[in-house]
Parts: sequence; structure tokens; C-alpha cells
Amino acid sequence: MEIRAPEMRQLDEICDLAGKCFGQYFDFYAHCQGGYVRGSSYDWEASRVILDAGRIVSHVGVWQYRMRVGQGRLKSGGIGIVMTDGRYRKQGLNTQVMNATMTGMRDAGYDYSVLFGVKDYYHRFGFCQIWPWAKLRAEAADLPETPLTLTLQERPLGEILWGSGAVMDIYNRDNATRTGTAERPVYTINESPHWKDNRLHALVNTSGQTVGYVVATKDGADLAVLEVGGLADDCGIGQLIAAIAALAKSNACTRVQVINHSLGHPLMQALHCGNCKLEIEHFRSGGPMGATVNLRQCLGAMQEELSLRCANSAWNDVSTSLSIQGQDETVTLQLSNGQVRVMDEAASANRLICGVLSARLIVGSESPSDLLYQGLKGEGGALALAEVLFPPQCPMLHRLDAF
Repeated sequence: MEIRAPEMRQLDEICDLAGKCFGQYFDFYAHCQGGYVRGSSYDWEASRVILDAGRIVSHVGVWQYRMRVGQGRLKSGGIGIVMTDGRYRKQGLNTQVMNATMTGMRDAGYDYSVLFGVKDYYHRFGFCQIWPWAKLRAEAADLPETPLTLTLQERPLGEILWGSGAVMDIYNRDNATRTGTAERPVYTINESPHWKDNRLHALVNTSGQTVGYVVATKDGADLAVLEVGGLADDCGIGQLIAAIAALAKSNACTRVQVINHSLGHPLMQALHCGNCKLEIEHFRSGGPMGATVNLRQCLGAMQEELSLRCANSAWNDVSTSLSIQGQDETVTLQLSNGQVRVMDEAASANRLICGVLSARLIVGSESPSDLLYQGLKGEGGALALAEVLFPPQCPMLHRLDAF
């Protein structure tokens, strides 16, 4: 058997195997052909397959995107369609192809990796959970009774996935520093049945200007809200909730559910002040997980953001250093007059021992002091420095960008 990167001519073979491995064959095959693999940021160089007599029998896909960490941008690889032909299972092929993919991402210059995994599996490849699953449910009748003063207009979903114009401008403005979100596009076509039920509704003022939007889909008696935009004063959270209420009514939905938004998102903060049910599901291993592919590159890409955090703290005129030990590398940061830079010099006395938890530290899953209970260790003044440089970020990735 041979492990290597797939070739574009093998697209149909990848889609065929995915259809056999996931859900209804024709539905998932159409999903892969309709935008998930074809017409996406699927990375043919970093993905890996195992071939037996020239035929794909195991596969791990990588979707390249830039993930925001405040002002920083990490070259990230989303992991998807991890699969092995049923006739080849229980032979360790999945472990081989996953290990090869992690090496392939590092060789291709990736900083970080994200996946949405089954329980108790992906930790063996250096992944740990980076945010919990969160779902908020509220009765439509319990939503705040704010009059909708803007007009709802249905638009093509492509305007928010890859388009240019007002809707995409709003997305980029609202999420400019929201850790975990993707710089779009990740997907460039939406012919897949998995996307077609989602509806983009623009909020338009009396001058004809688009000032906000809601992406939602009808899910039985529920209106599932996947994404909102328009947090600035010309729209605001009140009008977004009023639009959600109007969409619930027009779709005969008695309940609203908000999916995959962090607890720090303004929509979640506004709604959980009223009557609602909030479900938060944490996994020791599973769900939204991340891994540091190259710790030095991650911290290098975050220098501007780390400097901003330092300059706005009581450490802004202190000269010191902090070493961060990941899974297989140690990187030292130099702090001087509010500036933070990656060093080539030897390790500092202020040493943070993270292991796989470097993935949680970088995206601010929790405060460093909370990570102590999960195995993080600090020497010297490392913990005090880490609290300044790596505060909680409430990371999230919108469902439309997931892989």
C-alpha cells in the first residue's frame, strides 16, 4: 500500500468512497460534488490517501483557511471526510493516514488544525477540545417584542459564503477580531443539498442599504439560526432578534434555536437573559477540537495581537521572556516595552509547559489559570505572563464554514 497526496483526477473516487462511508450515498456524494470537495478550499497537497493497487481505500481531507485569533491570522487546516473502505477497516489504516496528514500539513506550512470529531479518538493525534458544543433554544413567543423597522430580503447564499458587497462587508466587520472564525471563502459553490435549505435574509433600511443579515433554516417546528450579522448601530442586536422573530412567524416555527455560537457572541448574550434553554456539551475528546501544527509559526503569526494585549496591560513597560513548551517544540517570547517577539535564544526561566494544551492556550479556550486543572504547568512568573498574553477568547466557527 502507498500513502500520498491525492490527485485532482481522483475527485470522483473520493466522492464515491465518501458516499459509501457517510449517511445516504447519493446525498453525501452530491454534497462532495456540490461544494464540499469540488469548489472548496480542499488542499490537494496536504490531504492524504492510502492506495491499494492504485485504488483509494483510506482518506483524510484538509481544507485550508485563515483562522482569526484577535488581530492574528493562522494558516489552518480543517480536517474532514476521515474514512476507510469498510473492507479495509481494523487494520490501522486510519491511524497511518491521520499521522501522514499531520506531517503533510506541517510540511505545507500550516500553523494550526481544527476538526469536529467523534468521541475518544482524535486526542491520540494531538487534538484537544477547543470550545464546547452550544445550542440555545427559546420559544418564539418568548423573544423580546422589538418592532422590526427594517425590511427582510432573501438573497443568494453565495453572498455570505464568497461574495463581495454589503453582506460580506458586514460579516468581515462583525468578525474582524472574533477568535476562531474563518476568513472566507472556504467554499465557493453551494450546489450541495446540505447548503440549499439555508436561507440568507438581508436587513435593508429605508434608503435601500443592507445593514444586517440572518442565515436560518426551517427544522421542523424550529427556526435554526446559523449566523447573524449587523451588530453596528445602523442595525443592532435588537433588530436582528426582531428579524429572527419575523422569520419564525413566516415559517410557522414555534421555537428558535441558535447553533454553534459561542457564549460570548452578542446574540447568545442577549437571548440568554430571557426565557431559554441553553445546552453546553463538553468532551474530554471529541466535538470541536484543535491541534497546534507548528507552535513557532502560530506565535509568530500572533505577534501583533500578543503585542496589543501586552501594551494594554500592566506589563507594557516590562522586559522579560516567556517560554512555551508544546508537544514537541519550545518557543520563547521576548516582551519589551509592550512589544512581543518570537526569540531564537534559549528557554526562559518563566516556562509554561502545555503539551497538547497549547491548542487551547492559543485560541483562548479558557484562562491559563483554568488550564492548570487540565495539566498546564507554570514555572517562575509564567502563569502571570500567560494570563496577560492568552486571555479567554470565547472562540467559535460559524456552521457555514465547518468541514
